[in-house]
Amino acid sequence: MKFECSGSWDFLGLNHYTTEMVSAGTAGAPGWEKDQETNIWQDESWPSSASGWLKVVPWGFRNLLNWINKTYGNPILYVTENGFSDLESVGVDDVGRVSYYTQYINEMLKAVTIDKCNVVSYTAWSLMDNFEWARGYS
Repeated sequence: MKFECSGSWDFLGLNHYTTEMVSAGTAGAPGWEKDQETNIWQDESWPSSASGWLKVVPWGFRNLLNWINKTYGNPILYVTENGFSDLESVGVDDVGRVSYYTQYINEMLKAVTIDKCNVVSYTAWSLMDNFEWARGYS
């Protein structure tokens, strides 16, 4: 299915961190999954991060960029936030984060150069972004 958005928007902004698998579910008590009538899970073999919900699944990023391309007619796309909370970093020795960014940016590069997705900007998730969780910068 392709959506027609004839002039209703100029670009799409995307925050992306991880991938989840989804299948049809049944309605139940109100909540994120049951309202959508879906079952959501992550493969236990996918590498973990310091955040329980965030698994490292670079191919999922490329798949999402391609889905957006096909579904919305290849819009101008800004990746406004992408990143990883590292389990084992000590100071600037954050090999897990470096690996995450290398893999995810490589998948984005494939989406742009091979699949012709219209990604025009990329912003990495940083420590500074987390200040919003603790009442901003006050």
